[in-house]
Amino acid sequence: TQKGQSQLKTVDFGFRNVTASRSKILINNRPVFMRGNLDCLHFPLTGYPSCDIQEWERIFRIYKSYGLNHVRFHSWCPPEAAFTAADRIGIYIQAEVLWIDWWMSVVSKERPEMTTRGLPKGLGHNPSADKFVPEELQRMIEAYGNHPSFTMLCIGNELGNSNFDIMQQWIKSLQEKDPRRLYAISTARKIMPADQYMVTHNIPQTGGTYGINGSGTDNDR
Repeated sequence: TQKGQSQLKTVDFGFRNVTASRSKILINNRPVFMRGNLDCLHFPLTGYPSCDIQEWERIFRIYKSYGLNHVRFHSWCPPEAAFTAADRIGIYIQAEVLWIDWWMSVVSKERPEMTTRGLPKGLGHNPSADKFVPEELQRMIEAYGNHPSFTMLCIGNELGNSNFDIMQQWIKSLQEKDPRRLYAISTARKIMPADQYMVTHNIPQTGGTYGINGSGTDNDR
């Protein structure tokens, strides 16, 4: 600014502490059961997500009416309107970046419909994605980090074709820079020391969600 001039910026933010015990996610040291929805970027009427706060408030009120308090944005990050609406309505957000699994880099004879154009290699073996992902992770926490709803960040879904040691370095860097949320490297495939939580359908030799049918309150997996 020029001499004698000043600038004023107003920033909304929220106070809360997100941590994890050996088996629970804690908000302000109290265990919270995450019961939520999987948002796979399904907006068939428009082909893209809304950037309107009121529209996201409408969506999240539907979540709340079903007793949901959490949304995992599967392999993508929502616009800021979603974070703002989640702050207001009371929704915990997990944001992600992308999805490159092992089967995407091969031509499957058994399931040809799974073949991915370009046969992309996993992170750590993919120069363009290796440049984009850590930069995008940094942009996400800089743009949305003040939102209290932004409680979890994961690189992406089932990154089985990627180098987990390299991805762990990216996550450790974010944890040091901005410890205001919980971080995970990949949903499923592999658990790493840097993971502060895990979203998965199965943990070998431990258990999983296979075969769980019907409603009930007798498990919290």
